[in-house]
Amino acid sequence: MRTKVGANIPVEVSATFIEFGEREIVFAIARDVSSRKAAEQALRASEERLRLTQFALDHAQDIVSIIDVEGNRLYVNETFCHYTGCSREEVFSTKIWTEIPLLNADRFHSLWEDIRRSGTLTIELEILTKKGEKKPVEINASHINFGGREAICTIARDLSMRKAAELEKKRMEQQLRETQKLESLGVLAGGIAHDFNNLLTGILGNASLARDRLPEDSDMHEPLRQIERASTRAAELCQQMLAYAGKGRFIVEPVSLSALVEDTAKLIDLSIARRATLELQLFKDPPPVLADATQMRQIVMNLVINAAEAITHSHGHIIVSTGCMQVTRAFLDNARVASLPEGEAVYLEVRDNGSGMDRATLDRIFEPFFTTKFTGRGLGLAAVLGIVRAHEGALHVQSEVGSGTTFRLALSPHNVAVKQPLLQAGNHKSSRRNSGRILVVDDEESVRSVTRQALERTGFVVEVAEDGETALEKLKEDSKRFVLIILDFTMPRLDGGQTLREIRRINPQARVILMSGFSEHETRERLGDETLVGFVQKPFDLAALRAQVEQAVNHVHSQS
Repeated sequence: MRTKVGANIPVEVSATFIEFGEREIVFAIARDVSSRKAAEQALRASEERLRLTQFALDHAQDIVSIIDVEGNRLYVNETFCHYTGCSREEVFSTKIWTEIPLLNADRFHSLWEDIRRSGTLTIELEILTKKGEKKPVEINASHINFGGREAICTIARDLSMRKAAELEKKRMEQQLRETQKLESLGVLAGGIAHDFNNLLTGILGNASLARDRLPEDSDMHEPLRQIERASTRAAELCQQMLAYAGKGRFIVEPVSLSALVEDTAKLIDLSIARRATLELQLFKDPPPVLADATQMRQIVMNLVINAAEAITHSHGHIIVSTGCMQVTRAFLDNARVASLPEGEAVYLEVRDNGSGMDRATLDRIFEPFFTTKFTGRGLGLAAVLGIVRAHEGALHVQSEVGSGTTFRLALSPHNVAVKQPLLQAGNHKSSRRNSGRILVVDDEESVRSVTRQALERTGFVVEVAEDGETALEKLKEDSKRFVLIILDFTMPRLDGGQTLREIRRINPQARVILMSGFSEHETRERLGDETLVGFVQKPFDLAALRAQVEQAVNHVHSQS
């Protein structure tokens, strides 16, 4: 029997009935149990704290474990089990190095000594899950006393998201560096091509002028033709440089990639016949893309020839395929150029079973003049990159040493008819005698000289100006004395666009032909709504120049 005597003192009472004389009485013995009650209360409080601690540990985001000197797990929280996919029974039945591949018994004991000496240690390791995944963690280990024996308490945090963020940051920084490098090289290539085109205009024009002055039976015709041919080949190199700079887009129209590859197949086959077999896997009637067909053919030829040169064995195989695809964020993130949005696209793919490339080579293949071949200029892939960029597409490359290479170009589908450029110069030589005064504006002396001589030989009176400011001064003297102005697009101080706008202020009816080493598409885009009566692409032959000029001037005469 238990009772309580007094207000605050707990006692335990033992009572029994006894005979005392002739009476039956209760004999009671009371013991003070204050200490025991206090101990029981303390135990219950301790158990509650332990329960709350256990609950907190099991619901913590950190991965907690306690390990003894032999590498046995003495405790793991619920997060540990969830993270590794193992039950507590499975964890307790294995050594610590089972879940941490980097460790073994010797390394663990060496690590144990380091922790015991220093008290705490922070390290990064990988934990092996039940499914075989390796997950990165940061572990903070502390030396503790656990139930009267030495142990290590580890608190680990998952680093997967941080590592992924670091990799993404690194990838974006690398992509930014690559973009900046390509843009810088593009500006450089465009500038070189422009200046080179000016020089070629002088070379080609002077050679043509010299041939015009020679008798038909002169033995100097052939050397001059060789100069013209060399200049034309050099001009083609300039076009590749402009393509790399993203400024080589000429005539855009709806193009079927499948039809384009089919039309080019015979030429491709002849180019690689001795190196590999060619297989076409073309999607029938793919949606058209808005593109320049000539430059698309250049992409196909460059990629196929590049694939053929990568094949060193006798059973080389190249597959050119087209089709439709869904452009994903992952595809764009890994593309060398990524100018189109996610969604539907039309693709052109060139795949080979050649030698493939290592990472170092893959990082450099689009640099101008970089080549792994003993011979060759190495401009083909650089031009491909510029063309893709100009067409606002995406280019993805996948390659492994010994497993071949795959290039995939993706372009947005297009279903709107495109207006063709109005003026395309052709070979034309007029027999009529021309008249009128023409102003030629160009900062390159050789271009001014060739243009003046070519036009004067057909009857025009020609004045020249070395820059836009000089041209405007001449116009202010008499704004209507020139029937035509031939204006260079790229000049120092006052460029072609600025000069053209000032010309319009002086004489709104002035007729202007633009000259440029850049394409007509590029220059017209930069001019906006400004009206031109013609465009001459540098370097030009004299017949093309005369045709453009006579067409513009004769149109004026027919109206007057």
